[in-house]
Amino acid sequence: MLTKEERETIINFNEAEDTACIEVPSGTKMHKRLLAIGLTPNADRVYGGHSEFSEFEFPKRWIKINPGRTLTVEQRAKCSDRARKNFSPTKLEL
Repeated sequence: MLTKEERETIINFNEAEDTACIEVPSGTKMHKRLLAIGLTPNADRVYGGHSEFSEFEFPKRWIKINPGRTLTVEQRAKCSDRARKNFSPTKLEL
């Protein structure tokens, strides 16, 4: 069994090809999501008799990097108030 540090996800792509390749540890949420969308593993890497990693190929255009929002203290407070108002127990019961 590999440690958590050894169970890494690797994405490979280059400018020459239209496809990307992702190598994910077997049994992880990412592995299950890739199977759920209909991708089948191209290859499995076996360590100690167990399939530890699966390799999937997919269109390179699926790769998106989203750094997320950076909010100021005021914006964060405003979002928090709005969430509290929209998801309060009394509002959810209606």
